[in-house]
Amino acid sequence: MMMCEYILDNFHPDDWLVVARKHEQSYWKQRFLTAAELIEPRFESWLREQCDSGDNIYITMNTLKPDARQRTKQDIAAVRHIYLDVDYDGQAALALIRAQEPDPSYILKTSHDKYQVIWKVKDFDITEAEALQKAMALKYGADRAATDVTRVLRLPGFTNWKYDPPCEIKAEKISDRIYQPADFNAERQYKSIIAHKNTANYAPRKIAGNTQSERDWKEVCRRLRRGDSVAEVQSWLKESRPDKPNPKYYAERTVLRALIHIEQIFSEKENIMENTVNKYEPTKAGEKEYIIGTAPKGMSEVITAMSDAAKKLNEPGMLWTEEKGWHTTNKNLAEAVHQKILEKEPRYYLQGDTYAVRKELAALKDETGNRMAYLDRYRGEWYARSEEIRNRIYAAISIPQKKEMLYLAADTKAGRDAIFNIKDRLNEMKDETGKKVFSYKGGDLKQWGTTDATAFEKAKAILAEELKNPKYHKTQKAPEPGKFVLEGDNRAIFNIREQIKALTRPGPDGGEAKVFIYKKGQWSTNSPEALEKAKILLAAELKNHPEKYAPKKEVTAVEQTAFTQKTSPTGPAGGSDGPAM
Repeated sequence: MMMCEYILDNFHPDDWLVVARKHEQSYWKQRFLTAAELIEPRFESWLREQCDSGDNIYITMNTLKPDARQRTKQDIAAVRHIYLDVDYDGQAALALIRAQEPDPSYILKTSHDKYQVIWKVKDFDITEAEALQKAMALKYGADRAATDVTRVLRLPGFTNWKYDPPCEIKAEKISDRIYQPADFNAERQYKSIIAHKNTANYAPRKIAGNTQSERDWKEVCRRLRRGDSVAEVQSWLKESRPDKPNPKYYAERTVLRALIHIEQIFSEKENIMENTVNKYEPTKAGEKEYIIGTAPKGMSEVITAMSDAAKKLNEPGMLWTEEKGWHTTNKNLAEAVHQKILEKEPRYYLQGDTYAVRKELAALKDETGNRMAYLDRYRGEWYARSEEIRNRIYAAISIPQKKEMLYLAADTKAGRDAIFNIKDRLNEMKDETGKKVFSYKGGDLKQWGTTDATAFEKAKAILAEELKNPKYHKTQKAPEPGKFVLEGDNRAIFNIREQIKALTRPGPDGGEAKVFIYKKGQWSTNSPEALEKAKILLAAELKNHPEKYAPKKEVTAVEQTAFTQKTSPTGPAGGSDGPAM
């Protein structure tokens, strides 16, 4: 199933969505647009070019409020889908889900034994949707972090570059039904948990000493956390404790209490994460994140003051997290903070290819057990805190000179396709020590890179041989005689698609045959009479609903740039993410 068909089946043309893309070594980029704009041929073509250059493509499954520019719970307009991200023991989990829950609307195969399961729904609010998804994730061992309503999922028809070899995202349609909360078995389980949780004695009782009941409790929690299903854990505990007066009741009650305990911990962690994110301005399309990392003692108050000063000027401030340390999207602020750190703590940067010996540098310690080398995350370079220590590092570790990275690139789609088709041969190329010599770097036209000049020349010869294949030199087909294309406002055409499908003519077997076909984002026909009828339908749609198709009166500076720069299919200059609409 391709992208257009998937979008047409899951969303209304005016639905406000987010298309997100991310390269493995880069940051998230988001584009806000309607479903009708998403399936326009020009945007789809541009999106495929981004995917070909190594970007992973995602889409929101729940619609946003009109003209939203953030992807938060407050921006969600309607819950359209319930979903699970099954990334562990996929086939077994999938079989259990299909045996106990209603048929999914779609199953996306995202990579080997990994799936995303999607149900089209109605009559859900945000709290109900997330509650159900948490219960289902607990019950079937899915990813419990992927249960928020703002989650983006993979888009069918594109490539998952996360794994080697890459995998094409494939969607299988299972059902046309639109489900309600009562249709899900896990919903009843979650309501049971909430009912027990609201009672005075829902928490597990404290057990003195290392008793068998205490060991049972620990093992049940461990099995649930690792992804075992509720039924499997209950069955195990029931068989393990035949000494109990009622083993079945003991197993059900213990597992239920464990589910409450795990769900409560998970909710607390989720709330902490959500509150942290809400304190920070979200990264917008085209913005880069600058990571400072840790800072010397006594610098926290200085950085906080600089951050507050930036916010007073309506600019992004600094954020601290355990994972990244200090970071921001404000380049000027990042540069100023980094300069302040250098004034507080002079750094003596190491020369050469430090990336090649990064593990040795991280493990290097002096006589007292203190580290000798540190990574400056802002500059991406290793440093010592004194000239003496730097000289000792040079004496302890041989740091090789940096080698020039040679990229196997192509400036045509045929060339990029050829590089993609020889990727397995590039992966198989190794040096004398058995290490791969090519790595996938991505980014525009620079795809596969190496520092081995001999391997690079060999790869160029392989690419030249691959390009001799006639499939890369297809001539442009002449327009089919008598083919007529329905042109006009794509949003209006999208809205009358069912009426276009209903246009028929007598078939050769005496039945009715369709006169229009949909291909590559266009409706076309060989019948001029059918084209005229479609034009009448389109004109009526535009006349009856002028408010839907009226141009926007107010356009921001960023949007104005996106509307005016339409010459480049790779997106307008200045970092705006995507082609002008």
